[in-house]
Amino acid sequence: MTEQQARQRYVDTAIQWIGARVGSARHKQIIDLYNEIRPLPRNYRLKYTDSWCAGFVSAVGYQCGWNDIILPECSCGQMVALYRSSRVSHWMERDDYVPDIGDIIMYDWDDTTGPTVDNTGWPDHVGIVTAVFGGRITVIEGNISKTVGYRTITVNGRYIRGFCLPAFHVKAEAEKGDEKEVTQEQFNEMMEEYLRSQRILPPSEWSEEALIWAKATGISDATMPQGPLTREQGITMLHRLSVPGASIDI
Repeated sequence: MTEQQARQRYVDTAIQWIGARVGSARHKQIIDLYNEIRPLPRNYRLKYTDSWCAGFVSAVGYQCGWNDIILPECSCGQMVALYRSSRVSHWMERDDYVPDIGDIIMYDWDDTTGPTVDNTGWPDHVGIVTAVFGGRITVIEGNISKTVGYRTITVNGRYIRGFCLPAFHVKAEAEKGDEKEVTQEQFNEMMEEYLRSQRILPPSEWSEEALIWAKATGISDATMPQGPLTREQGITMLHRLSVPGASIDI
């Protein structure tokens, strides 16, 4: 798994909760997931009536099994503090940072600073970046209008407090170690099996006329039309086109 695949896994897990509304069974499942985290942050059990944006971000990380990089908390301010002090994941103070998917965006609804001044207020809300395109950031959030839904905000826009940056590269490196090494002999066998499977494929209907022409002109005998073309065969075909009557078999 690559770092980008790890990021996408976190985002995809969050998207599964779209539409979960306060008081519904799915909302309660999110809160229950958060309360399963061990050790439970500050030993506080999140209530169904509590604000739950940070709890949602943390519960999704818990679903992925990545509490070591997606640091769990139910308080936005305490979550920022965790990322500030972490030796693995990090806190990004800059409002104008252009995030990647899977990064965690913090908001401050009391932001009165201009675009050239860094907002350092208390964070009020949090979500997970799902896309960045054309200077716009799409975010999935828990407790947006009392549900799990999307918000779009401009890069360096008002209300951005900063970003928590989970160390997704750690997961890519960890799972890379689980990959099995393939010997040269095994690779050769797999490649030969692949080439064999291609050689026995029948020609496509759209190539029928061209194959008849190639055989009639002597450019190619058109056997095994789906097989790969080597440089030697390609050069020979070009030679036959330029030198009519050439009779080297392909």
